[in-house]
Amino acid sequence: MIIMPYTKEQYEQRVLKAFSQFRSLFQKNTEVLVIVHNFPDPDALASAAAFKYLAGELYGAKVSIGYGGNIGRAENQVLLRSIKITLKQMSRIKFSKYQRLVVIDTQPGAGNNMIDINRKYHLIIDHHPLRKDTEANNILVEPGIGACASIMVEFLRLSDLPIPANLATALVYAIDSETQYMKREAHEFDIQAYVYIYKHASLRKLSDIMSPKLTHSYFKSLLATLRNASMFRNLICAHLGDVPHAEMVAEMCDFLLRRERISWVLCTGRFKENLYLSLRSSHKRAKAGKIIRKLVKNSRNVGGHEMSAGGFIPLPNNQKEYVNELEQELTMQFSALMGYEAAVWKPLLDEY
Repeated sequence: MIIMPYTKEQYEQRVLKAFSQFRSLFQKNTEVLVIVHNFPDPDALASAAAFKYLAGELYGAKVSIGYGGNIGRAENQVLLRSIKITLKQMSRIKFSKYQRLVVIDTQPGAGNNMIDINRKYHLIIDHHPLRKDTEANNILVEPGIGACASIMVEFLRLSDLPIPANLATALVYAIDSETQYMKREAHEFDIQAYVYIYKHASLRKLSDIMSPKLTHSYFKSLLATLRNASMFRNLICAHLGDVPHAEMVAEMCDFLLRRERISWVLCTGRFKENLYLSLRSSHKRAKAGKIIRKLVKNSRNVGGHEMSAGGFIPLPNNQKEYVNELEQELTMQFSALMGYEAAVWKPLLDEY
């Protein structure tokens, strides 16, 4: 459970202040672009959908949602269909059309988005640590909150608007997945938000999101993960090779962390011209974000929290030998950062 540096009353006052600023930002027919991070996860998708609903219903604003990358994870695809909103690829967006730019679940300058740091942004809502170079007219960044969706639920509560079942379902799943069912970096405010929004959700649709049909490529990636995973003491490291989408790396990392007596997992996967890294820990104060920065060696290409983090390393030279050497180097750096200078890794599975 995260300990907040301020009280419940102070948090609610901060959210209320941000909510009261919406009126001056959004009016009828105001064209608004909401930008989320590349390969958006349930937290980003549900939070952006909640903002679109709020700005549209309260002020008549016309909201579009932009993202980079793709959405490959099966659960996220089902969630997106349940929200029934359309996303726009950032490469196809004409910024001159929009009077307001909003950033949700990320910040300008972070390596997980296609945000131009030279543009003027009117509102940022996020739960990742505040970046030193983050600038906007209005900023609500709450790193003590486990899920950005929890902040959006508080906005919905303040609005007194009826909450559509599809949106509530997406927000419930977003809080679940982001906090790993309240086991990862959850605060009491996340629990309060979850209890409040849960009664508006569709249990049938929530079940559909949580148990989607899986593609053949998923099982190929699962096999590659198990074949390539190595273990040393409380650590697992797995290099998946080529993956069908970047989200697969984080999905397999979460999966491997469930192995008994394991408290740290590092996974990598090659997608297009990048090597994606995902880091997970079961320790409450693991400082995963700091560790991933040491592995990637470029703060603009990483992001994370205490127990989870991710990043990418560009592969200008995508030759197999070069990538293999890089993966082995990351394995040894990972164990060294965990305090094991001479780790002897062994296969996770002796036979398969």
